[in-house]
Amino acid sequence: MKISGGAKESLNGLLLETTNQVVVSAAPTTTKAQSAQDAAEFQPSEDSLWLDEAEAALSETSDIDMSKVDSIRQAISDGSISVDLDVLSQAIVEMHRG
Repeated sequence: MKISGGAKESLNGLLLETTNQVVVSAAPTTTKAQSAQDAAEFQPSEDSLWLDEAEAALSETSDIDMSKVDSIRQAISDGSISVDLDVLSQAIVEMHRG
């Protein structure tokens, strides 16, 4: 919204643009002391604490089971497992089609 003919004033780092009738923008200010007090009084919810614990536990695990990867790799090298490339390629195509 553009308002012309108004006065511009700086109020604690905020731009306040006014006309005779309308205040375009204004926001309450808080002091650093008030912000620090609010932060000290903040109590996370039980859900938030539970999610933090779950995130920490998950960060210690791997997305890939390397023992399975190694056993499949060894089976392919030994020739004890065969891969049907036609079936594999079809599965890849279907996966990317959604």
